[in-house]
Amino acid sequence: MFLRLYWSRLQPGAWEAVHDLYRRDFSKMNVPGRLARWVTRDTNDPDCVITVTLWENQAAIQAWESSEQYARSIVAIRPHLVGSQTVSLCEVELEYPSGLLQALHEAAERFPLSPA
Repeated sequence: MFLRLYWSRLQPGAWEAVHDLYRRDFSKMNVPGRLARWVTRDTNDPDCVITVTLWENQAAIQAWESSEQYARSIVAIRPHLVGSQTVSLCEVELEYPSGLLQALHEAAERFPLSPA
């Protein structure tokens, strides 16, 4: 299992537009191999976005990053970004992620997102 972290600084005041892109457009994308995605706003720097995605394997990430869907999402979000972005790829070092997906499901039920 792999974890992909993406960090970027946003144009001042662009959080709502970025939030809307993720909720309205990006959430409808069918991405094979992606198990979960979190879009977060830095509490110390509200003009930063961090996305965390959990993947079945590295091949799924590579397929996503070379897809037309990914290219379109980059074009859509680029006007809201400032400076460089950082992407980190991490292999999850667990013997067995016992209960992880169940915990995520339960968290989703406890903290439902409002409709787009």
